[in-house]
Amino acid sequence: MKSSIYGIEEAQELFIPRSSCILTSDFQEFLDTYGDHPVLYIHETPSLTDIQRLHRIAPVFTTNHRGLYVKSTGEESAYLAALATAYRSGVANITVTVPPRDQSIEVIPDKEGYDTEVDPSDKSYTFIKFYISLYNKFLLDYPGERTPFIERCAEPISFANDSVRVVNFSFFYESLFLKKGTFSEILKPYLAKRKSRMAINAQRFDEDEDDYDPDELTAYVEDTPAYKDMHRQYKFYPRLNKDGEPICYMFQQEKGGHIQVGDFFMTPLLHIYSDDDEANKRVLKINRRYYKTPLYIEVASRTLLKKSTIEEKLICLEAVNFTNGEEKHWTKIREYMSRNFITCAEITTYGNQQTDGASRREDNMFFAFSNGIFYIIDGIPRFEPVNELGVVTHNNRNYYLPAFSAIYAGTGRQSDKYELMSQYVRFPK
Repeated sequence: MKSSIYGIEEAQELFIPRSSCILTSDFQEFLDTYGDHPVLYIHETPSLTDIQRLHRIAPVFTTNHRGLYVKSTGEESAYLAALATAYRSGVANITVTVPPRDQSIEVIPDKEGYDTEVDPSDKSYTFIKFYISLYNKFLLDYPGERTPFIERCAEPISFANDSVRVVNFSFFYESLFLKKGTFSEILKPYLAKRKSRMAINAQRFDEDEDDYDPDELTAYVEDTPAYKDMHRQYKFYPRLNKDGEPICYMFQQEKGGHIQVGDFFMTPLLHIYSDDDEANKRVLKINRRYYKTPLYIEVASRTLLKKSTIEEKLICLEAVNFTNGEEKHWTKIREYMSRNFITCAEITTYGNQQTDGASRREDNMFFAFSNGIFYIIDGIPRFEPVNELGVVTHNNRNYYLPAFSAIYAGTGRQSDKYELMSQYVRFPK
């Protein structure tokens, strides 16, 4: 039997509004209850996809405490880990019941001062309180470093409803043997991570975007070598729309998970190299989250120096915002792009070109038109047209002829800047 959740379809059929669905890791309990009440059998550690299906079955779940424990090594039982994952995924209304036989005997003095045993009854706990109680018992006698386990508890606490967290705040930090201020500091990054997750879900534009779980690395990153390498080296990857186009940045956070940065994604195209700082430029393609049509921009290289300098350019564009972006994020983006530009030299004077000073060797000469270059090799004349970016290669060097570049197509800038040059065309025979 593979790791999964069993009985989903049957539970959906049996579920009655305003009732609950039973969860269990005991296969015999599942068989005994199956058909009479909505019940789900959770075997080992189900996938996140299986766990997310719980949302569609019932708003409230109940389980007994059997199978929920922390081992002496600090490892969680498979059932506890599965319910903790469900809780972090938004399945928050889980009640854990402890029957009388598994409770400690409660003793109180009677009116005459004699001790009297109290008959116990079933006790119910919210999942988050039961979870923290388990770690309270574990940490009580644990001789090692407690920090990893306290951080493990901080994450599901951050996913609790705000009112639940406020009401139980003292219970949480006292159970973990912490002071209020210390616990608040530990909890801060996890609350920020949860806020990021909520913001991403709230920012879903329309049906054109898939659901995103910022805690999980999406499958296409692992399956795409370029994205996998991007994430490994620069700690971000592109969020894609349903057309497979990158539309914004997902940055890895220190405490795990990812935060969405910006509503655009830049693809580095050209580095137009020049010793003159004014003529040293970069050409970028910008995909926008809320618009289908990409933008192409040409900026001085020094514009990419800092977040503040690039934002001076972005503010002039439509629907391009560096939301949630910090200097450290822009530094990583710039670092990635710096290694992925095509370096070229811009042809500013058309006609005969000599790439090696005064040399008259035919293989060092070519004639530049606005739509390509003409040259002779081994006595044979050839014409090499520019590619869609307006780049052509000769003798392993790249040259930029911008008049026919797609970068300026349909923008109105082509006629302003290259009207005369664009007439200097060679037509094929």
